[in-house]
Amino acid sequence: MWMQHYDPFHNAYLSAFVAALPIILFLLCLTLFKMKGVKAAFE
Repeated sequence: MWMQHYDPFHNAYLSAFVAALPIILFLLCLTLFKMKGVKAAFE
């Protein structure tokens, strides 16, 4: 049976941080850099 690995970096905290980076950057673009939502999504 195939097992799916949810921890690609073999470190739960590092994997969670890498997974959260796009969300954090999107929110920073919206708030700090005052970008419009469409532009922030593609930057």
